[in-house]
Order: sequence, then structure tokens, then C-alpha cells
Amino acid sequence: MLSGLTPRLDKMAISVLLLKNFVQPALGLAFALAFHLSGVLSKGIVLAAACPCATASAMLAFTYRIDEQPTTSAVVLSNIAGVFTMAMWIYVAEKIWA
Repeated sequence: MLSGLTPRLDKMAISVLLLKNFVQPALGLAFALAFHLSGVLSKGIVLAAACPCATASAMLAFTYRIDEQPTTSAVVLSNIAGVFTMAMWIYVAEKIWA
């Protein structure tokens, strides 16, 4: 009965997880370091980029009936992993711009 509510580990969900939780904050970190931005601004860039996938994408998928299951899986997995990856990026940002 709950099988429809559990996230599937499909290619799209894993791709979104990797891109949104790891690649985007890494790019933000690289740009902040490359342009020698201030510590507060750099931390903000990295942490804003590290935020998990928004639920708006799942709502739009349901509204337009396009890729509902993979989109929901991507949002759920990104948010669950975001608990750990946000902590990791906060730690990294604090170590660099202490």
C-alpha cells in the first residue's frame, strides 16, 4: 500500500542528487575562491547552492502530469541527503572562511 509513496532510485533521481547536492555547491565554492569573494558572501554562495531540490518541481510535475514519479523521487532523495550534505558544506565553508 505504501509502495507508491517510497522513492525509487532511478537514474534521474541519482543525477539530481549528485548535481544539486554536490556539483552545484562545489562550483559555488570554486567561483568564490577564484574571484576572492569575502567570507560571508562566499559562505552564502556555497550554502545557497547546497540547498536540496525544491518541492516546486514535484508540484509542477503533478500539475502537468509529466514524470511525476521520477521528479518526486528526486525531490525526496535530495532532501533526505540534504540533511547530511548541508552539514558537510557548512563544515567545508567554515574551515575555509573561518
